[in-house]
Amino acid sequence: MNIYIKQLVTAVFLCMCSCLLYGVQAETGSVTGGPDGNMTSSARLKLRVIIPRFLQFQVGSPGTSVDTISFQPAVDAVGNGVAVSGTGGDASSGSGASVLVRSNAGQITIVADNDGGNGGLGSSGAISLSEITALSDSSDLQTPQLSDRGATTTTATPTGGDVTDRRATWSYSYNNSRAVEPGSYDAEIVYTAVSP
Repeated sequence: MNIYIKQLVTAVFLCMCSCLLYGVQAETGSVTGGPDGNMTSSARLKLRVIIPRFLQFQVGSPGTSVDTISFQPAVDAVGNGVAVSGTGGDASSGSGASVLVRSNAGQITIVADNDGGNGGLGSSGAISLSEITALSDSSDLQTPQLSDRGATTTTATPTGGDVTDRRATWSYSYNNSRAVEPGSYDAEIVYTAVSP
């Protein structure tokens, strides 16, 4: 019984090797002729590059950490209507976030939503997100304006055809238009890049 199994396994193995050997052969051409004159023989080979659809989107520092941009008006300037630049962003000014969109999947739409649907910053939405002004340094990669209701959008300008390769710095400032009670008012903005 064991001899029969060994013979069967050997036969299957030889058959597979033979199939693989013939499966990888390229086209072969051959000619014959007399002792004089030139001879030529041609053989073809196909080359294929397979590119997957992809979408890469980054806001702030690369990796999984979430950057925090903070605004803190001076004591004697709270609510005086003079805008306050942020600190803590990964861009050189501190008030900005480096943004990258790369894709070959068509027109990319960027959606901005807030984390809790509270209508603003803080657990009660005491500071409206309209108090935060967002600006981009690139007309090809504009930032969606922030809204208490969320779901604001912009579109990235394609580089060519279905390909997009855009970079920008999105900068933020706090309008500081009114005085509010002391405390730390947070909201997490979720930016989503969407392909067709």
